[in-house]
Amino acid sequence: MTYTCICGDSYTTEISATGHDYEAVVTAPTCTEQGYTTYTCSVCGDTYTGNETEATGHKYEAVVTAPTCTEKGYTTHTCSACGDTYTDNETEALGHKYEAVVTAPTCTEQGYTTYTCSVCGDTYTADETEALGHKYEAVVTAPTCTEKGYTTHTCSVCGDTYTADETEATGHTYVFSGFNWEDDLLSATAVYTCHCGSTTTAEASVTMQGSSGVFTMTATVTDSDGTVHTDTQVAGVNLSTIAADYTSVNDAIARANALNATSYSNFDTVTSAINKVQWNLSVVNQETVNNYAEAIETAIANLIPASTTEVTIDEPIEGTDTESEPDDSEVETTAEENPTTGVALALLPVAMAVAGAIISKRR
Repeated sequence: MTYTCICGDSYTTEISATGHDYEAVVTAPTCTEQGYTTYTCSVCGDTYTGNETEATGHKYEAVVTAPTCTEKGYTTHTCSACGDTYTDNETEALGHKYEAVVTAPTCTEQGYTTYTCSVCGDTYTADETEALGHKYEAVVTAPTCTEKGYTTHTCSVCGDTYTADETEATGHTYVFSGFNWEDDLLSATAVYTCHCGSTTTAEASVTMQGSSGVFTMTATVTDSDGTVHTDTQVAGVNLSTIAADYTSVNDAIARANALNATSYSNFDTVTSAINKVQWNLSVVNQETVNNYAEAIETAIANLIPASTTEVTIDEPIEGTDTESEPDDSEVETTAEENPTTGVALALLPVAMAVAGAIISKRR
């Protein structure tokens, strides 16, 4: 310790050192570095190391990576303590082991070979060949009466098919093949057959000759080219006992009844044609009955519309009742209900109206 006077004089005396107060810190050894203890004075910071220990060294663990088709093999050594790593023991790549599968060309697609590695699955294609193209074989389907004809082209390799070269259907060619008679031999139809089996018919005209219960029935039909076909049957029954068919006559009368007589200036021609009908004729006279129907239809077709001048009936026709009008049931009475006078009665109101109109005009 140093003592100093105010006059500047001084002197010193020695005081013993207190000594260091060291604190120890241990650093453990690693795989590559020694371990040691660091001593540091807590008073002045003085430091030094001591108690050194040897490095522990690496503790390597080996992992083998096998070679692949394209990569080398090797061994990886990794320290379990510090993670340090290195590789060694390299081996060459194995290389691919390709197996070939040939895909043959088709009519529309190229052929090729597919190479596939049996180890890693790597694949590629090569050795391409051109498509073969179709080999078509033609089958002609002839036209029929109702269906078109055509040619079917089918590839003998792949089965691809298409049609072309259509031709129109030929249409039926009918040839007369005979008559079909009704059981009563009163009518017949001519039958025409096509080579395909289709048939069509035409109504034949039938005439009869004979008497005393035996009649010769002759069916006749004329083709469009003028060829005439006939067939004869013998009817061994008394045709005079069979009633004629008045359907066409009744139909014509019904059409007449549906008309307004006052609307035509010559409706009397229709009335006249109807009144000429003879009822209860036999089938022997069927042609006559058919002529009655035709005459009525002709008269209807030739009706002339009356003048548009209003027609009035000033006085009733003697013997008629002007206070009552016939109802529909009276007008529509048919020959079947009254075969003797049915037609005249059915048209009586019409005839009265026409007569009244004529009287009015004369006045």
